Amino acid sequence: MRTLTNGGVGGQGILVITYSPGSSYSGPGDIVSSATAWWGLRAYSLAKAGTKAAQICRTSDSACIDVYTLANGNFDTGYASAFCSGTTCRVAILYDQTGNGHDAVDSTGSQQPVLTFNCIGSLPCMTFNSANSTLLYNNDGFTVPQPYTMSSVAERTANFTTEVPLLQDGTNVYGIYFDSVANSWLMYGGGTPLEMSASDSAFHTIEAVFNGASSEGYLDGSGTGTSQVGSSFGTGGLSIGGTWPTYLKGIIIEEGIWGSGFNATQAGNMNTNQHSYWGF
Repeated sequence: MRTLTNGGVGGQGILVITYSPGSSYSGPGDIVSSATAWWGLRAYSLAKAGTKAAQICRTSDSACIDVYTLANGNFDTGYASAFCSGTTCRVAILYDQTGNGHDAVDSTGSQQPVLTFNCIGSLPCMTFNSANSTLLYNNDGFTVPQPYTMSSVAERTANFTTEVPLLQDGTNVYGIYFDSVANSWLMYGGGTPLEMSASDSAFHTIEAVFNGASSEGYLDGSGTGTSQVGSSFGTGGLSIGGTWPTYLKGIIIEEGIWGSGFNATQAGNMNTNQHSYWGF
């Protein structure tokens, strides 16, 4: 909004420019701050909008570019789609947008998920549809002691009888999974796995709190307690979207891990933010 104010030196008008505040972007890091690592096709937080989200590579000539998020938090699909015009692009790197440097990388083209445009409304996603699609990094070695929380937005479209990790610790195989039965997710932290009913071929959110006997799994905002036990998120690498010999047939949009246990309010707020942004 622009306002012209008369007066000033010599009777000249003074142009005063003001801006009416618009709606601000709110990402996962604005809901619960200080994630250890977070990867996704939007901005982690308003403060991180405009930073690198992913590296994508064309299958036609293996050329690669980094794609940033925009000021409104969205993945820059215009830039990405122009680069990918006439060919398929795969995601080679998911950058850890927290700034902690825990990037998820796979240098083998055939193992990289496909960047799919207009996947959920007008928004993009990563489609895991090959026999061995996965994003891995194995040399980082970071640990996260309990309590910690894993967060995910994903969908399974096949492999309904195979247990597939969405976000997994390579040392202790702690993590969140699609279960080995249809319409089911689970979290495993070294004790009794917690299974949660979730229809296949539909998007869901999960906030999995690993905290010994006080562990809790929240699926689409609804919580179910469990007697999980275990220790730290370990040092043997981390996988997103599968690990040998089981790989995801489906879609991942965002994943993250926090070095704190979400309470019910935080889990509910995160679920609301994810459903609201992605529109499902």
